[in-house]
Amino acid sequence: PAHLPAHYHLSEGLKILVTPLLAGLLEENREKTWSFDRFFQEVTNILRKRVIHVFFTNRTSSVEIFLEPEELIEHFRERILMQTKVPMKRQILLFNNEHLERHSQRRTRKIRYSFTATMIIIFVQRYQQVNVSSQNLRKQYVLYAR
Repeated sequence: PAHLPAHYHLSEGLKILVTPLLAGLLEENREKTWSFDRFFQEVTNILRKRVIHVFFTNRTSSVEIFLEPEELIEHFRERILMQTKVPMKRQILLFNNEHLERHSQRRTRKIRYSFTATMIIIFVQRYQQVNVSSQNLRKQYVLYAR
């Protein structure tokens, strides 16, 4: 797989889209090199994607997710996983102080793009389950109660 150099100032989400594009154009093998039509089609596909700006609270960093208008919330979670390494089941996605699922259509699970803002900020919090036994809690309580 082709990779862009680290010094390229593109977001990780855009690098994922642009890398195959450049690889198709710069391919050494003439049979595998993209035609202008193929290149134009791929650029058009990139341009029709919706950019969703996500703030990853655990790293205090911004992530850009590029989605097709008809993609499901699961695809959104997969793209977050690719860029943050936060497993899909551990993601807490909040938009306007509500879980993002409340902004998705119930049957289709598509994200409703009814937001009019050009920049949608969704917070990603990594949920970590903490196993605390009641015995340990009692011991700590006894220590603090004395």
